[in-house]
Amino acid sequence: MTKNIKHYKLFLLFFFTILIVDLIIGSSSYDLYRRISKPIIIGSLLIYFYFNGKDLPKKIFRPILIALFFSVVGDTALLYENVSPHFFTIGLGAFLLAHVFYSVAFAKYWNKKNNSVFWMILTLVIVYGIGLFYALKDNLGPLMIPVIIYILVILGMFITAFKRQDNVNKKSFYFVLIGALLFMISDSILAIDKFLIEVPFSLILIMSTYALAQLAIAFGILKQD
Repeated sequence: MTKNIKHYKLFLLFFFTILIVDLIIGSSSYDLYRRISKPIIIGSLLIYFYFNGKDLPKKIFRPILIALFFSVVGDTALLYENVSPHFFTIGLGAFLLAHVFYSVAFAKYWNKKNNSVFWMILTLVIVYGIGLFYALKDNLGPLMIPVIIYILVILGMFITAFKRQDNVNKKSFYFVLIGALLFMISDSILAIDKFLIEVPFSLILIMSTYALAQLAIAFGILKQD
């Protein structure tokens, strides 16, 4: 037990150290070094999850692992969007696939009961998605269809995270749900900053919410019964 706790603490220390280093590099004139630091953040989480999640059912373990892999691909691609706009499209596609595989894993524990809370959450999510699209649509250009698909997929990911309620333990449910919510927040800030207005401290806001989202989802899955 002590060994597991120590392992857990050491990983968190490494994870947050790399995140802070990446934020410092990204905010400085040495931002080219992010090509090293940024992929390591989720790359390290992928490795941690691989070695600690082997006891999970394969129907959960594999899609989460694939989602983390596509997240690393997306992180790497977005680092080169200044070289070519195609890298942004690649990054968008990679994260779309990550959300799809997260949704596949979450849906394995889908609660078929639809209470009033679910309908309220679903309504809020739909309204939020429509509002975000209308705020961005005039500036999307050729990316309009991909962005529409992306918004639908990430909203679907959040709903599948919510529908795990009562089919997994509370710690797992809330970790994953908070992670899905933080992912929505991170992607929303990124979209607003890229397509609408410049967001102050966008790098810090996007990366901190994104990293915490991925961490919460991975650890939430590891905590599920």
